[in-house]
Amino acid sequence: IDLLLLGPGAKAEASAVAENPWKLTLAKSPMEPPEDDGSGGAGNQSPLVGQPAPEIELETSTGERFKLSALKGKVVVLDFWASWCGPCMQTMPEVDKIVAEFPAEQVELIAVNLEEPADRAQSAMERLKLHTKVVLDVDGVAAQRYEANAIPQTVIIDRDGVVKHVFVGGGMAFLKSFKQSLTDVVTPPATDVQ
Repeated sequence: IDLLLLGPGAKAEASAVAENPWKLTLAKSPMEPPEDDGSGGAGNQSPLVGQPAPEIELETSTGERFKLSALKGKVVVLDFWASWCGPCMQTMPEVDKIVAEFPAEQVELIAVNLEEPADRAQSAMERLKLHTKVVLDVDGVAAQRYEANAIPQTVIIDRDGVVKHVFVGGGMAFLKSFKQSLTDVVTPPATDVQ
């Protein structure tokens, strides 16, 4: 039990708790698109897209300090997750495999664990046999900055520190869109110079 309310004011207090805007939930499973129309709209619906990536400074699961802006010049993938989130645990290894297809000096995956102790996050990574850097968002501030109120959420940030894509949820459609979007950010198409 996290909260027990008793007495005549319990109903009003429960209502106030229920209206709390910051409540982390599992992302809904995305529907498979009927066909790709080539519009490239996947991961572009968030108001964060096109904006400078909000700064985050967190501690890693090994006790080091992490600052997002220190990675400027690299493409960064932020993967927001928690060990209790089944879709996160299914999606993370696949995201890791896709990121591993790119040179480590060009792309870095950061697993942003939400509101769990370091030992729990590290244990989940060991179970999945992943060696990705884990940063601990123990108070949920980074998740709020990235509007990650449903997980898994995966964010692609370009070399200039600009958010290019925000994906919420997992599944095969996500993985396909994520891989194409990451490829486009890492190796943008050449522009014809006249």
